Amino acid sequence: ICLIADTHRRHQVGGRITSEKEILWGVSLPGHARQWWWDLAPRPEVSRRYDVVHRVVGYVCFPKAAWHRRSRQGERV
Repeated sequence: ICLIADTHRRHQVGGRITSEKEILWGVSLPGHARQWWWDLAPRPEVSRRYDVVHRVVGYVCFPKAAWHRRSRQGERV
């Protein structure tokens, strides 16, 4: 199972972080993923005042057991 997910959103001005929030709605993912920052919307795409940058994680082989465990516990994924 391959999984690519955005986990955090930052607003930046000239490389300085002005706000950051977690965007997974409380869902936790297992560790050991590749991670990178994605320049999602550089100025002025969304705002003339700030850039929007997302933290992205990628799993080549997402642990299937973690997905099933979460589903059985009734959590939304």
